[in-house]
Amino acid sequence: MIQTSDDGYIFVGTKDLVNSTDIVVVKTDMYGNPVWEKTYGDSLNNIGNSIKATADGSYIILGTTYIDLNQTDMHLLKIDSKGNVIFENLIGSNYSETGNSVIETSEGEFVLVGTKQNDPDAANSSLDICMVKANAQGDSIWTRIVGGTADETATGIIQNFDGNYVIIGSSESFAEVGQAKSNIFIVETNQNGIPITLMSYGGQENDHGSSVIQLDDGSYILVGTTESFGSGGKDVFVAKTAVGDIRTKEWETTFGGEKNDLGAHICLLKDANYAIIGTTESFGNGDRDMYLVKFDGIGNEIFYRTFGSTGYDQGKYLIQTSDEGFGILGLTGFENNSMICINKTNADGELK
Repeated sequence: MIQTSDDGYIFVGTKDLVNSTDIVVVKTDMYGNPVWEKTYGDSLNNIGNSIKATADGSYIILGTTYIDLNQTDMHLLKIDSKGNVIFENLIGSNYSETGNSVIETSEGEFVLVGTKQNDPDAANSSLDICMVKANAQGDSIWTRIVGGTADETATGIIQNFDGNYVIIGSSESFAEVGQAKSNIFIVETNQNGIPITLMSYGGQENDHGSSVIQLDDGSYILVGTTESFGSGGKDVFVAKTAVGDIRTKEWETTFGGEKNDLGAHICLLKDANYAIIGTTESFGNGDRDMYLVKFDGIGNEIFYRTFGSTGYDQGKYLIQTSDEGFGILGLTGFENNSMICINKTNADGELK
């Protein structure tokens, strides 16, 4: 989700058709009313996962496309401000790749991350993190694989102040002392995609990473979901690292209640605090609701808000808007159907 220069919004998702799905991009006005909607894809299933604004005023989109019923490729798409295609490329191999997050680099190229399935017919088949560098035309320059003997997945990527890349996801292969099952996984690579530092955060149960930001001092805050710590079920996990060192943790905290609470995306705010969007089953009005939590630089909660109806609602992505309020992208479900929804709040997280 991006706020556009006219104070509207643009976001990417997936649209159900009769026998398939397409990547869908919607541009709205400042009140969330659709201005235009465009779909992209072929006759099989296409899934939209990530959209970022580019330096030339266009948008870069990453998703996943089914080549056949059993194989997928990363789907990289650049569009102009009206939704017209500038380029569209599929990036993959003989096995399956999924595209989860894309950024434009400081050189005007693109780095994509997702997941690669190793030989599905092999007895020890597993998933690895797949990282792809593409040029300004969307053509692949190189591919790097990060993985071990079990499953690794990537959900997000940023470029840090040094020009290196920091990936967040989950790992079953690189456990630290006292960890088991799946752990929140953070990887720093150099500009050529070669890993420099790996670190896992978690405990004895399943923990998954979803989003990471770098702060002005060079440290990082990461967010995910933990079953190892917290109040019960799944809880939102937040940790801050030391300056320039993803392996050293300064503090960690959790947010949640007795049921499941999931951390989706973190946003650095103009007042030097932070906000997270996600999904809660512990609080709110329905089976699942979106939540918005704001916290300070040492993890203390400033406010907590929920949004939703009697059905299920999920928070997916968060931005701070030009008026210092919040723009929230999510899903709302009812009667076996789900719809993309956007919420706009004031600076206190209130729908006014």
